[in-house]
Amino acid sequence: MVFKVDTLRATDNWAFFVGQAIQPNGTAIDYTKSEDYTKDPKVTQTAVKAGILYGGVVALLKKEEGNWKMIAVMYDATTVDWLDWEQHFGAPKNLITDR
Repeated sequence: MVFKVDTLRATDNWAFFVGQAIQPNGTAIDYTKSEDYTKDPKVTQTAVKAGILYGGVVALLKKEEGNWKMIAVMYDATTVDWLDWEQHFGAPKNLITDR
């Protein structure tokens, strides 16, 4: 998979990413090939049709000792729970909210 970037903001030591996981050819992820689909196809199909599984990714990264480290990640978010990452992880407010 590759990532389609919707939002990417960064400072010297922090990065905030909002985007979508897609296949290298640009098409959506095929959830029929997922482990969850194998376990319960009906639930997976229902989630895809309802828009709950859409490949969404929201991530917070921090540079430590010259390397980027994933601090937090949310997949297929249906709420904006990342708004507390400033308080929870110490990320710059303008990085998360663009304000």
